[in-house]
Amino acid sequence: PTSIGEPLTELKELDQSEFYSFIEEHSQDRLVVVDFYTAWCGPCKLIQPTLVEWANEFAGEVELVRFECKKENKEIGSKLGIKVAPTFFLYKKGEKVASLTGAKTDELRKLIETHK
Repeated sequence: PTSIGEPLTELKELDQSEFYSFIEEHSQDRLVVVDFYTAWCGPCKLIQPTLVEWANEFAGEVELVRFECKKENKEIGSKLGIKVAPTFFLYKKGEKVASLTGAKTDELRKLIETHK
């Protein structure tokens, strides 16, 4: 969790080595939303400011993070079946509770509100 004060300007970027331990640890007492994205995905870029805004709005109860689906990280992307960017997975207590593909902010917001 970030300390109170400076709002986030970007989401934390997870890498393959910390992915599972981060989810396990951070989703025990809050909802963790992972944005699986690619660097060349237009909708991924467009939705970013909204995700950062929500990360600040829900600070303490929801943590939004990013995971880039690139060559170095492909093991996790293929293990989780990520085929479309962006894809969002929502985790609670180490378990995936919901997922969504595409930059559908209204639907994602509803999922966050439901599971937080």
